[in-house]
Amino acid sequence: MNSNLELVKGAENFRSWLLERNFKIQLNPCSDRYNECNWVAYKISELPARPCESNTGILIRLLPYKYNESSPEINCEIEFRAEVNGIWIQIKAFGINVNDLMSTEGKLEEIESNLIAAWNAIKPESVE
Repeated sequence: MNSNLELVKGAENFRSWLLERNFKIQLNPCSDRYNECNWVAYKISELPARPCESNTGILIRLLPYKYNESSPEINCEIEFRAEVNGIWIQIKAFGINVNDLMSTEGKLEEIESNLIAAWNAIKPESVE
């Protein structure tokens, strides 16, 4: 195991669930000291999407966060960033309860599909 992955902490069940769905895990370099989850999960989306001008494929990222020690609730953001006409666009869903995401069949796929649909709907001339 990569020595950096040995430093990954927080939301172990969620991390395992994502690994089963072909996500990769890495330390989140932007995580702050208040977040008990210091990692990010990512994978290239397999859904049809308009191309990004700088990257090959659309990299979907899930960022878990848990800020309150007294609360067992863990939430996450699901997002991606891509470029069109020289402008970087970030599309995200946030405040997603991890337990709901894992227990509702197809919810992750539905969110990913909606994010990609929003990306595909952007008209290139609208960001010029």
